[in-house]
Amino acid sequence: MYDAMRMIRITLAGVAMLLAALACSANPIQVVEPGQVAPDQTGGGSSNGAGTIASNAPSGETARVVRVVDGDTIEVDLNGETVSIRYLGMNTTERGETCYSEGRDANAALVQGQTVTLVADEEDTDRYGRLLRYIYVGNTFVNAELVRQGWAEAVMYEPNDAHWQDLIALEQAAASANRGCHAISDLFDDDTY
Repeated sequence: MYDAMRMIRITLAGVAMLLAALACSANPIQVVEPGQVAPDQTGGGSSNGAGTIASNAPSGETARVVRVVDGDTIEVDLNGETVSIRYLGMNTTERGETCYSEGRDANAALVQGQTVTLVADEEDTDRYGRLLRYIYVGNTFVNAELVRQGWAEAVMYEPNDAHWQDLIALEQAAASANRGCHAISDLFDDDTY
C-alpha cells in the first residue's frame, strides 16, 4: 500500500513539474500522438506507439549521424570530421547490462542516418573528449524522447541543467507507466533525481 501511494505522489509531482516547466518554457516540449507529425518535423519518431516528444528545436550545429554507439552516445559527421557525441541529461545502461540492447536500438530508431541538431549546455566536452549535447531530429528532442519511452533515466551532469526538470518528470511518468526498461527491471528505480 505504501509503495502504491509513493508512486502516486511521485507521478503527481512529476506531472505538476512537467506542466509548470512547459508553461514557463520558451521552448516547450509537446507530445505528438501517433499518426500526427510535429510542425516542421523532419524525422524521428516513437518506437513504442505512445507518441513522440516534439519541441521547437533550438539552433545549434548540424551533423549527420554515422554510428550509434549505444543508447546515449553517437558518432556524427560534423564538418567532414567524425566526432563522438554524449547525450546530456540522461543515461542508459552499459554493454552487458540489462536493457542495453533495447536502449541502443531505441536510440538508433530515432537517429541512425539522420541529420541532427546538436545543442550545447554549459560544458562543451566530457573527460573522454566527447562533445556534450542535446540532440534534435527535426523537432524531436531525442534525449527527452528516450527518457519518455523509458529507455534512459534522467541524470544531472552539473552544470548542464537546461532540461533537468523536464527530464525528471518524463522519467517519473515512464516509471509509472512501466515503459521501456522500467517494464524489464527496476534498474532505474534508484531515486537519484
